Amino acid sequence: MNTCATCGSENIKKLTNQDLEVSFKTATKVKKFNLSGLSFEKCFDCEEIYLSLEDIEIKEQKLNEILVNERKKKGLLTAQEIKEIRASLGYSQDQLDKLLGFGARSFARWETYRADQSKAADLLLRALKSGGEPLLKTIIEEQKIKDVA
Repeated sequence: MNTCATCGSENIKKLTNQDLEVSFKTATKVKKFNLSGLSFEKCFDCEEIYLSLEDIEIKEQKLNEILVNERKKKGLLTAQEIKEIRASLGYSQDQLDKLLGFGARSFARWETYRADQSKAADLLLRALKSGGEPLLKTIIEEQKIKDVA
């Protein structure tokens, strides 16, 4: 890049192995994380940062590692684990939200780290992982009974 798209300056330098603070928007707040070992171009007149596609992938991977570790420290399933459980049961995010009585888009938020699942939801997901179909059939039958009553 020769010219800054923001201010038009040519005072742009390629930086390697740098720290960069990134923002991650959850359902309730914006979290800030410091990622290290990144490469990017920076305009030294307006401070604009430019990342190549490869650098964006590296940044996303590093951010994902932090989010995974945060969940693990809390003793909760990771987004990937939740997605795998849901997929193994053969349901979409919306279908499982409705079936299990969670709020709309709960699985979408859990699977993208926009929100953490409650301990109770986490335990139910773990039970579904180990109990699978029989447990799910019981839940479906209970829902049918409630709908009739």
